[in-house]
Amino acid sequence: MKKEDLSLKNLLECLLQIQADIRDTAEPCVIDKLDAVINDIQLLIERNESSSTASVQALKYLDKLLESLPSILKLIDYLSK
Repeated sequence: MKKEDLSLKNLLECLLQIQADIRDTAEPCVIDKLDAVINDIQLLIERNESSSTASVQALKYLDKLLESLPSILKLIDYLSK
């Protein structure tokens, strides 16, 4: 198994753990976005695309997820100053 495949699977495991941890406390829109990202990552793994293409796509999915979390955006803004 390639290193990139393991990275995507590790990412998926982390997202699934986050999903379980926030299921009862997060806003529905955040849960929906997380569910969508998890589904997208699972599809990347199933398609077995080239590692660099899959990694770039996974980062784009994570970016969309992070954008839906206002507190994360505030932290990123604060740290970038």
